[in-house]
This record gives sequence, structure tokens and C-alpha cells, in this order.
Amino acid sequence: MTAQLPLPTRWRFPVPATEETRVADANGAPVLVVMAEPGAALTGELRRLLPTLRLIIGDDRRVLVGFDRGGWSPALFQHMSGQGFDVLTWRKGTTGDIDDTLLTEVAHTDDHGQTRSWHAADTRVEVPIGSTGEVFAMRQISRKVNTPGGGSRQIHILTTDTDMPAGEAIYRMGARWRQENYFRYARMRFALDSHDAYASTHDDPERSVPNPAKRKAHQTVLAAKTRYQKTLADTDAALLAARTPAPGTATVLITNAQGS
Repeated sequence: MTAQLPLPTRWRFPVPATEETRVADANGAPVLVVMAEPGAALTGELRRLLPTLRLIIGDDRRVLVGFDRGGWSPALFQHMSGQGFDVLTWRKGTTGDIDDTLLTEVAHTDDHGQTRSWHAADTRVEVPIGSTGEVFAMRQISRKVNTPGGGSRQIHILTTDTDMPAGEAIYRMGARWRQENYFRYARMRFALDSHDAYASTHDDPERSVPNPAKRKAHQTVLAAKTRYQKTLADTDAALLAARTPAPGTATVLITNAQGS
């Protein structure tokens, strides 16, 4: 007698064979698509996108990249800023509210001449990077929004762009939905999710399948290597400081004649 174990719910339904990261411009027009294996994280895909985006831009101008909470990673934000890209995203996790007295009216007029206004606070925050105690300074724009039932709450936008007006940053964050709205329309009108055929074929028994346990172990190894490299850098800096006296503090001069 054999027992048949139930499959996890997600195994009973078809899932995408690839993970697609689509990049659009500020108006929602497509720029490029990056294909990856299923389960690829947006944080890793964003890192992989940067060299291609820099090649498309063709110069060293700073470029604003907006994305949702799926790309949340303060280490990624720091990396992008160092590569000449500004971040625009929602803050993830529990965050304390900004004092209501800091909220002021900000506005933005779009390309069509329509002006929108919001009550927001423009502040600076330090976002922790992992558990190392290191932090990354960012600009936080906080808005108060209404909730069902007549209440209200604050939502927070983070960016490394220090020149963009607060109203424009809020507008740009909302404009990110243009891409989602297009796919929602296309899914209904163009049947994007429909099957072109319902025939089935046998799976290849020799096909390599990623091992989830190895993926987790790989992330652990990468984190350990990062900590190791940071420790090496801190050690080298400490040794250099210990071996190199500050100007004017040396009391003995050793010459070649004395050394011989």
C-alpha cells in the first residue's frame, strides 16, 4: 500500500517559465526587458540592469530609477547611488510617523498642464544596511493618505535625488503605475494569459532543476564573503593608521645609513 502526499497549492497551477523585469521610461514607454529564471529577485535584477542602462544612456548623467517594495535593499540603494543612479521607491517595514506639523502643501504640474497637490513632509533619514550597524542616508518624503472608515495614515517615499521637488517625486512614484495599467488593459483586451495550445509533452528527466537549498546556501556564502571583505578593508585601514604617524608626530628619523 502506498500513500500519495498532496502537492503544495502552487504546484497545481501553471506558473511563468521565466521572470521578466521590464524597464519603462518616465512616460511608461518600454525601454528593455530582462529575462531571468523563475524566482529571480528584483534586487538582483536591478544590479544586473545597471550596466545596460548606462550603455543606453551613453553618458555619466545621474538617472532616476523608480520601483516598488520588491526591490527593497538599502545595500542595493547604496550600490546604485555609487554607480550614478538615483533611487525612488516606497519605504518598507514599520516606520514611525512624521510629526503632522512638518506636513506642508506641495504641488506638481505635469506635461499636460494639470496641477496636483499633496500634504507632505520632506526629511532626511538613515536606513540601516543589514545587521552591521552601517547606515545609508536618504531623503524621505512622507504623505498622509485617507484610509477606509474615515481614518488616515502616513506613507513614505525614499529617494537619493536631492534636487527633485517633493511634489515631483510624489508624482513620479505614482506614475510608475502606468506600466501596470498597460498590462492590466492588455491582459483583458489582448488575452495575454491565454494558451496558444493545450497539448502536453513529457518532461525531460535529465533536465537540471535548481535546488532551493543550494540557493539559500549560496546567499549565505555571499553574505559571509561580503562580511569578510569588509573586515579585511577595516583591518587594512586600521593597520595603515597604526603604521603611519600623523604629520609632525614622528620624533625619530631613521636613515639608510642608520639602517645599515
